[in-house]
Amino acid sequence: MPTVSIKKVADKCGVSVSTVSRAMNNRSEVSPETRERILSVADELGYVPNANARGLKISDLQTVSVVIQGRTSELLIEILGHLQKSLSTLGLDVFLQHVPDEEVSLQTLTQMITERRPAGVVFLGRFGATDSGSGDEINRAIEDFKVPVIFCTATPAAGPKSRHSAISVDDLSGIKTLTNLLIDRGHTRIAFGVAQKGVALEGQDIWATRFRGYREALEEAGLELDPELIIPATDNVDIYSAATGYASVTNWLESTNPDFTAIVTSCDAVGLGTVRALRDRELRIPEDIEITAFDGLELSEYAIPSLTTIVQPLEKIAAASAEIIFDAVTNPEHTPTWHLVEGAVRLGESTQGSSR
Repeated sequence: MPTVSIKKVADKCGVSVSTVSRAMNNRSEVSPETRERILSVADELGYVPNANARGLKISDLQTVSVVIQGRTSELLIEILGHLQKSLSTLGLDVFLQHVPDEEVSLQTLTQMITERRPAGVVFLGRFGATDSGSGDEINRAIEDFKVPVIFCTATPAAGPKSRHSAISVDDLSGIKTLTNLLIDRGHTRIAFGVAQKGVALEGQDIWATRFRGYREALEEAGLELDPELIIPATDNVDIYSAATGYASVTNWLESTNPDFTAIVTSCDAVGLGTVRALRDRELRIPEDIEITAFDGLELSEYAIPSLTTIVQPLEKIAAASAEIIFDAVTNPEHTPTWHLVEGAVRLGESTQGSSR
């Protein structure tokens, strides 16, 4: 007899997978009426609470590894809190692993799987080596993983054809929205910052995806992409930081003396560094230069000036990631999924006509 999945129970009850899990684990968040209905449907369908044994809680058997590479950021810390809460609610134990950039290797990746033997892996953000040779090797190894994987706030190198799941904000669409906002205000000389120096602009990195959104918005508006308006990063590794944003924009201004009226920055942190770099040159924001950012971090809302940005629905992304990996480790019929979640524009003081 084929195994009945938890998703089938959830679908028949008209509730989420997480609600079924809470009911099965006798969690207080589920009302007695809902729990009774779920247990009745589960019994009717012959659902076994986990893939290995009837009557055991999922938390007794399943541990998920959450992996963060390199320098942590405010965004990763915030989404990690949401993710841990969601996984715990589903009855999954969490083992957090931080891997410094210099220790990323095929051997490290193999050890993570063979030593901990997790039921699933959540890559929180990117994971991979900085050089293309070993990076390709790691990407192939991840694709060959026998355990379920989800990339949270990032995308696998194999793209939508990956054997694993992914969920992130729609970076391309979000940056197009921000670029169009500036175009609608009459800007034709819009810079983008920052881009990794010497790295292909067609890569899978978040900044590269956002760059493509910027480029597409220009093309659709009939504006020519000027290579001089692409701001190269002074640090290819620590590319999403205020320090890199400040140093990169400062170096760009001093070395090229560019003609521009607005900047689309790759993230809030880079946007904050950009604000400081422009102010050090006595440029007024937004009167002289308008700036947009991306991520919607709390800090960007209370900065002076506050940033016009795309707010990522981090709690929604974390909850969806937890449910996907939960289904993957408990449902033999699980199919990997690819989700792009829309962000929302939050107008700030870094663009004209915006206020708190």
